[in-house]
Amino acid sequence: MSRLTIRDPTPPVAPQPASDGDGVSDGGTDPASLGALSNRTAYATGWTTTARPLVTASGDSDGDGVPDLWATTANSSAGLEFVPGRRSGFVGPVAVVGTTGWQAIRALS
Repeated sequence: MSRLTIRDPTPPVAPQPASDGDGVSDGGTDPASLGALSNRTAYATGWTTTARPLVTASGDSDGDGVPDLWATTANSSAGLEFVPGRRSGFVGPVAVVGTTGWQAIRALS
């Protein structure tokens, strides 16, 4: 099902992000849309917002047909990591691909 992420009230008002159900009009994902916690599958552990301040997915970056992740870390010498996805079980071995300076980054696309 497709979700509307931008709504355009009566012009000339600029488009505003639609609410995602968390009470903040930021266009983010409504946590309720992810289903019951008991039905979710764990793919990694220890991924707190402190340990991995930014996590994003760009699709299949390594060409194996499975979506992958990119994450920044709190470790100043291992700031950007590539995290290969797997068809089952936890994610694959993390590869450090960027060192210093990634802690200040707030968005990746």
